[in-house]
Amino acid sequence: DSTSSVQSLDFRGKMLGNPPPTSNSRSRRSQKPADTSTLTDEEYLELKERLEKFQDTLRRMSTQSGNKRCADCREHNPRYIDVQWGVYLCLLCSGAHEKVLGTTIVTVDTTEVDEQWITTLEQRGNAKVNDDLEYKLETSDKRKMSWSITNRAKFVNRKYVNGEWIRKGATIDLQNPSKVAPVPEMADGGKKKKKKD
Repeated sequence: DSTSSVQSLDFRGKMLGNPPPTSNSRSRRSQKPADTSTLTDEEYLELKERLEKFQDTLRRMSTQSGNKRCADCREHNPRYIDVQWGVYLCLLCSGAHEKVLGTTIVTVDTTEVDEQWITTLEQRGNAKVNDDLEYKLETSDKRKMSWSITNRAKFVNRKYVNGEWIRKGATIDLQNPSKVAPVPEMADGGKKKKKKD
């Protein structure tokens, strides 16, 4: 059933926190319906809660102007997410990420979710990532770039692997992009406590 199929990944035992794998073991998309028939009630509720949290995160991020265009080529309405870098991508740029970086790509309607994705996305987004990784890239120079398949792959290599335009003191680790500080738990229904004077 095409309506129930989702685009997710065959992890092949890969840990999300590790550096991107080599091209010989790069991630790939597969289309299959989510199977919950073998889950216990507890596992199902945990999966449901994680999925709802993921979708809530995506809803919040979708309101941010930076995420309404591809993080690389700036095409409108990107529907793919590199969950290790925490950026929204168009179809062609998501393919370049898979080819060059071997990173995990999912669609906005995926039903298979890892907790680490949520943590990464909550602290990233296109604007934050580009503020670091395209800091030295002039907007006028980017506009002149050609976005052929080959050039997209070259751009991804220059931006995410070589850090050609990275800001000095950037918090993103190019060797371990999904490594982010844990989001602190907030008391009183998600409101930050005010410090006493």
